[in-house]
Amino acid sequence: MNEIANIISRLENQKAAIDRALEALQDFAATGSITPPQSGRKRTPARKGGMTPEGRRRLALAMKRRWAAKRTGVQAKKATTRKATTKKATAKKATAKKAGLSAAGRQKLAEAMKRRWAAKRTATQAKKTAA
Repeated sequence: MNEIANIISRLENQKAAIDRALEALQDFAATGSITPPQSGRKRTPARKGGMTPEGRRRLALAMKRRWAAKRTGVQAKKATTRKATTKKATAKKATAKKAGLSAAGRQKLAEAMKRRWAAKRTATQAKKTAA
């Protein structure tokens, strides 16, 4: 029984091929040119952006969810570090020595600046007299 079914399917395929050949010849006789046979599937035009609007929408939602999760994780981390840093800062303030110059250091700095400006003044006066 299988052999008869195989023979029938081959004959039907040959019949379809003969029908297509006859249509092509009749078309050639009528128009004088050969037109390519049309395939059964419709060809869709290529999309410009490469992504459908639905796909773009789903991607945007996924990115928003991702960034929201990341943001909440960062905010939670910042809150814990903020508490830790404020505790450290208050501990440092209690033990830290006041920064600044001593009276003797301030006096030395003032004298060095006076010498520097005196040297600069004499250099500019020497240039004026030479010119």
